[in-house]
Amino acid sequence: MNHEFETTDRLSNFYSIAALCFIGLSIFAFVGLIPLGRWEMDEIVTTNLFNRLGLEGLEHRILHWSPRPISEIMLYGYLEIAEITDRRHIAKVLLLLWSILITSTLSPAFLTAGTDRLKGLAFCAGIVLLCIAGENNYDVLYWVQGALAYIPTLSALLFICGIILISDLDIPKKALYIAVALSIVSMCSEVGAFFAASFSCAALFVWLALRCVGLRLSGNYAIRGLIPLLISSVVIHSIVVSRVGASFEIFGDHNVAGNFFASLKLSLSTFPYQVFFWGTNVVGGQYAIAGVLPKFGLPISAFFLFRFMTNTRQDALLAGLLGIAAIGTAYLSYFASLYQFGMDCCGRHTTMRQALIWISLAGFAKVLSYVWRGQHSADPTRSDRLSMIALILTTALPTIFLAKPLVSDYRRYNQMRAEHAAMWRPKPDRNPTVMTIQKSWPGNIVGGGYLYLAAGEYFRGQNVPGNVQGLMDYFSTERIIVLDPVSSPPN
Repeated sequence: MNHEFETTDRLSNFYSIAALCFIGLSIFAFVGLIPLGRWEMDEIVTTNLFNRLGLEGLEHRILHWSPRPISEIMLYGYLEIAEITDRRHIAKVLLLLWSILITSTLSPAFLTAGTDRLKGLAFCAGIVLLCIAGENNYDVLYWVQGALAYIPTLSALLFICGIILISDLDIPKKALYIAVALSIVSMCSEVGAFFAASFSCAALFVWLALRCVGLRLSGNYAIRGLIPLLISSVVIHSIVVSRVGASFEIFGDHNVAGNFFASLKLSLSTFPYQVFFWGTNVVGGQYAIAGVLPKFGLPISAFFLFRFMTNTRQDALLAGLLGIAAIGTAYLSYFASLYQFGMDCCGRHTTMRQALIWISLAGFAKVLSYVWRGQHSADPTRSDRLSMIALILTTALPTIFLAKPLVSDYRRYNQMRAEHAAMWRPKPDRNPTVMTIQKSWPGNIVGGGYLYLAAGEYFRGQNVPGNVQGLMDYFSTERIIVLDPVSSPPN
């Protein structure tokens, strides 16, 4: 009989190892493109601001533009180091941020025992892959200023997901970890503040409801929930005061921007289609199946995985709160984008909404597994196998559709590195008279190319566009020539 259990455990471990190997190799295919990371105009403009005002510039950004203290302080430190060393250190910074993302996501799996650890690692790695596998994710993953804000946000969100769904910690310890992570994510980005507020409000509502019916949870859950709620409320208030309603940020439909009911109507009618079912950031919306099927595959994998893992009533309650907060934040982010910009603005917002969708699906799957597990008996080993097979298929689909874009970027690897290097001018090599910028075609996965710069010849003081003026100030030159790409767009 012991031999039978050993055989089934080995078989279960085989599927977990197979899933982990496939997912790990897929993740490293994206990691390999990190040296193609880039700056955009944001780094140029922000560096000019910090050079002029120093710490007052940081204070101005936090109070009047980007109220996310942690990511803004990291950005300030990074840009100061870049100025002092006269090097951008793009690959080093992105590699550090990716390491934080992968480590924070996988670490909750090490808080489990026995074979659950291996399955937990595979599942956590699978969610990482689903979050990064996309053509339009470069603003979060390969653009430095975006990565400094959104990779820490994503890291904290996936850490919370793992603590709730995977770890074997008792509820008081989970609550402590969650409160700390929520407090951190509140100060990393707007979507982090939205999530912290949503989760804290939902948790406090449940806590109060249980007390009203005579049930009391042990521990200072209310205090732990109030701290991140307070921090996120301050951040959200700062966003509303400093940014909401700014007319210069309306890039889309003026009939929608600033109109609460128009934004509400449009967001409710399009949110399921554009964000949940189709997954527009998976492969540029070209293949609907790559967005639809993984939305079914992940909860199936999670359901079979959680059926025989530690799953108490309080664990299921936390998972439900996670699912509600994640889907609520995804919708709130979409509504806010329509209200502020009049359109679904910026690929990084879509990337974060997709990550929240994956988290939400996993959370609801754990609730369902708790409800279902008491009604039917099943073979744990078979359930584990089904979970890992579903996970492999789920992560394989977007990876297969992205194989061609990945290969294209690797084929252009040396070319794109040379193009990025040509844009950068170390201080000793900067020409005070003229600078030539050769635009290039963006990578399918990593983006870039500076296509938003209009081709032409620009002279300081002659009513040049703001982005070109910023380049003149940064590179200390009087004249800039912008050239169109010399080659045809890559396939």
